[in-house]
Amino acid sequence: MKQQRQQQIAELTRLLRFQQSLLNLSAKCSKPDSLRKRPAAAPSRTLEQLARKVEAQAS
Repeated sequence: MKQQRQQQIAELTRLLRFQQSLLNLSAKCSKPDSLRKRPAAAPSRTLEQLARKVEAQAS
């Protein structure tokens, strides 16, 4: 049971980091938008923080 939970947490963190890489790629490929309120990297930083939080709680 604990091993299954650890595996699920590992899969979740991999998924979060994959989503982060997709966001980074889309931000890199998008045209610059001078009206953007937040930097494009903000959502990916949030995903990385969430991945770290999940890993910390699993430990």
